[in-house]
Amino acid sequence: MASTDQRSIKTKAALTGGACMGCLAEPAELPSPTTTLKPCGRCRRARYCSTDCQRADFPIHKTVCAALAGVNAHMAAAGRARTPGGAPPAAGGPPGAWDEMSLPVASAAGVVFGAALGRPPGVKEREYLLYEPRCAVCHVPGALLPAGAFSRCPDCRLVVACAGDHAATMAATHTGGEACAMLALVRDTEAITVRDARRGENGGGGGGSGGDLVQPHAWMPDAPVSSPWDALPTDGWPGYFEWRHAPAFVPAFLVAASDLLSVPLTILHAVMGALGGTAAAVHARSSLTVHLVGVSDYELRSLFAREELLHLLPNLKTLRLALFSAEGVLLPGPPRVVGANATCDACAAAGRTAPVLLVGGAYATAGLPGAYEEPDLVVGLNSGIHSTVAADGHREEWVPMVAAIAARRTPLVLTSYTAEEAVEDADALAVMLSGVDGYGVVDGPAINPWGSAKPYVDMGYTEFYFNSHSYVRAGPTGGG
Repeated sequence: MASTDQRSIKTKAALTGGACMGCLAEPAELPSPTTTLKPCGRCRRARYCSTDCQRADFPIHKTVCAALAGVNAHMAAAGRARTPGGAPPAAGGPPGAWDEMSLPVASAAGVVFGAALGRPPGVKEREYLLYEPRCAVCHVPGALLPAGAFSRCPDCRLVVACAGDHAATMAATHTGGEACAMLALVRDTEAITVRDARRGENGGGGGGSGGDLVQPHAWMPDAPVSSPWDALPTDGWPGYFEWRHAPAFVPAFLVAASDLLSVPLTILHAVMGALGGTAAAVHARSSLTVHLVGVSDYELRSLFAREELLHLLPNLKTLRLALFSAEGVLLPGPPRVVGANATCDACAAAGRTAPVLLVGGAYATAGLPGAYEEPDLVVGLNSGIHSTVAADGHREEWVPMVAAIAARRTPLVLTSYTAEEAVEDADALAVMLSGVDGYGVVDGPAINPWGSAKPYVDMGYTEFYFNSHSYVRAGPTGGG
């Protein structure tokens, strides 16, 4: 799936069978009370409110439909199908909402899915398995149950359970609880960032950027600060939104905005740390060059918010971001610069620029335009540097990158989804730097005050995670 194709981005409501996979409308938004969501006849996973929506989504859905049907056959053969209200299959383990014993089954389905595709599934393609509607108690997929056999949580509308006692268990253990409230927030923020953005994709988001960069629907401050500040708000996002005069949006809108603004604020936080933590040092910069490594769709979606760095640093004339991805997020080929003049009117009048260099390949500074060769900072957002799983980051791929960055003595900041992952990232980074003199871990693992407030969830786990929740920073240590 093309990373810039807005139609390929699906809400959790659609992926869990509670909204149309084409227009993303939920049942309450359908044109008639009698309109129902009908499943694709082949894979029975995608649901549509009309033939028109199904046809419009076909260019996207056809890439996974046959593979998903193959997964259904695998799951049925593995004993995952059953009649509504029947006993949970042995493979599912003991009943219990969010039981992680279902993960080996899901993992095996992922192997079948990739084999049927003939290639590793993309990030958005994997979501068809991660967020498929499964009974919260016995984990049987909805695609293997008769129509109407699922009951949906009335509050979050993302968690489902099959008929009988399992629906009652869901109501008693999930509905109205903390996880339910978090999932409701997930659904509400995606209604803004995905569904509403799709409907207004010709109008874009709130603030500069333009060009061929993705513009999601979210609020961004539309004016630079008038003079250098002494300190950023100490209470995180509430203070920031008050300081930047955010309108009285519904909470979900500000949560969605934090997810995108987390990227520039995290960069600013990292730059301040690398420069000694003082506002005066960062305000003294007239130019700033930052390399983002291991980028995903998240960084691409957040690019329109990069101008907030210009807005918050009134003496900054040029912000250069270079994005590197070796995993197909960016097309391979010569590096190309985009968005050089995509700034607000005030920044444009002041001659301020924010060009972005897109590099589809492994991280290396050789061959880059001269201005990008020596970054002031290297950032890996949600790096997964500790993981041995290729899809999560694969630490072996980070070894040469860390060595090259350390050899140049460039400050390096890595962020993580959770505090636990930050500890593991810091340990992995320390091992990679164990033989390097004069360069090492200098800060963290610590909570990132500018991590996203938007919750994410893998439906197979009980825990939620957040973009750039925690961080660790490496840099020159004064020795060597």
